[in-house]
Amino acid sequence: MRNEDKDKEREDEERRKMQERESKRREKLRVQTLKLNNPQTINELESEPAYLRRGVHLDDVPNSGDHSMSRWVISDDEEPEFKEGNSYLHDNVD
Repeated sequence: MRNEDKDKEREDEERRKMQERESKRREKLRVQTLKLNNPQTINELESEPAYLRRGVHLDDVPNSGDHSMSRWVISDDEEPEFKEGNSYLHDNVD
């Protein structure tokens, strides 16, 4: 009998937690629905970027228009060199 009581208590606790999560989810959806029914709120949402609305922090990234010096140099003076053992470069034609 003791184990049955514990099992019943666990089931009741799980059911209570599921009901709490469901009510929180319903409340969150209700609030969102109310927000989206207001045209002024929609305009405010559209004027703010999504990453800010969701609280995503972006690192400072250099502008793509900024030119940085590359460490690679292409020259017409030398022939290209291929390392040995490259499995993609071989004499056998498929």
